[in-house]
Amino acid sequence: MNPEFERNLWLELTPRRQVGLALTLGLILGAAWMLGHGEPHKLAAAMSATGFAIYIACGLIWTARAAGGSVLEEIRGRTWDFQRLSAISPWAMTWGKLFGAAGLAWIGALVGLFVGGAALAQLVDTSDAALLVLGLLAMTVFFQACAMGAALVGVRKARAEGRVATGGAVLVGVLGGLFLLSSLSQHLPGAGRHWAGHMGQASPHAPINVWGQEIDGALFAAASAWLFAAWAVVGAWRLMRLELQMKNSPWTWLAFLVFAAVWRAGLANPLEGGLGRALAGGVVLAGLTYAAAFVEPADPVRLRRFWAALHAGRLGEAVGGAPAALFALALTVLAAIAAMALPRGDVGQPPAPIAILAALVFLIRDLGVITFFRFGPQPSRGDLSTVIALVLLYAVGAVIDQTLGARVGVVLFSPLLTYAPLSILVSGVVQAAAAWVLASHRLTGPAPPPNPA
Repeated sequence: MNPEFERNLWLELTPRRQVGLALTLGLILGAAWMLGHGEPHKLAAAMSATGFAIYIACGLIWTARAAGGSVLEEIRGRTWDFQRLSAISPWAMTWGKLFGAAGLAWIGALVGLFVGGAALAQLVDTSDAALLVLGLLAMTVFFQACAMGAALVGVRKARAEGRVATGGAVLVGVLGGLFLLSSLSQHLPGAGRHWAGHMGQASPHAPINVWGQEIDGALFAAASAWLFAAWAVVGAWRLMRLELQMKNSPWTWLAFLVFAAVWRAGLANPLEGGLGRALAGGVVLAGLTYAAAFVEPADPVRLRRFWAALHAGRLGEAVGGAPAALFALALTVLAAIAAMALPRGDVGQPPAPIAILAALVFLIRDLGVITFFRFGPQPSRGDLSTVIALVLLYAVGAVIDQTLGARVGVVLFSPLLTYAPLSILVSGVVQAAAAWVLASHRLTGPAPPPNPA
């Protein structure tokens, strides 16, 4: 057996904790059974709601906290450096912590799913209940991996910034997972409401058009959940490789970028044609560009090595050391070029090519702002300073408009896609040039003194 998995199970599954969980679940389920006793339909509804409530508490909240905290606990106990030097492989370390540290939470989640799914099968079709349970299992793995990956990101950034990692990164990972799932559920209307439990409001089998093919909504939602869960586990494994002093190739990251863009493009309105799909995929890639720019540690030495390898023509070395945001930006540019070149249809109000170019320029400006603040003399404050600066840049346009009573600020400081695109493009180019001039001076200047923390 995986020694890391076994060690975490021994720490988690103590007799006292198992008995405590069994008593707690027994009392909760017993109370639900008493509420619906004597009325089969009411009993099934009460047990289903209670079972899925137990799942949410154990399968989404507890497991994510346990998986993310497994790394942070090692750091607090000063045992993480010993584990990094052990002979355990990155994959064994990943799944050993991912599932071993959350072993007790998984027991509670499986009990809740079993009770909830069995009761739900008495109210609806058995296949619908099975699909829901399978999808929820994937969500558990997804949230666990997101929390653990966020914890590993927090550890890397804390080490680079000279501070101690905290549990805030785990919360960010959970919130990021919630944001991603909410974004995805907007494109799965029937299945999304079915998963939320409102069985009478929408058919779980409402078909979804995916790349021109009609697919059962609940089936597609469950399959998508497992795909994203698998990618989340792969991401946690790659971050674990970095913690164990191994190098990652960029091809897995590129594969995920392509997958995410293709998945979202396939859900675009088929009446909008190739333009709609290119824009949908491009928006996802732009969002991942921002995420990658924030996630990677601010390491000026690595950037200088990348630039030196690129300048010397060592393309293999340059590609291996390139920032992750650069790959996402390159694919975003390709999607923007495709959207600018594709013909415009009659459905909706597709943005003009110059408007798409303006939006791309503002993305490049924002990357310059992110680089300037995150590579400052106090890296530990870089993320917050960056967020404040970006909010102010986009809000200053509204302030100017309120002051002057005209749409001058929107044109100058917002990549609005339908109003004065040429003026927006010119303003974006000027701001992007200024941002990157300042960022380049900061990157090529003397290294900041080490953080005393």
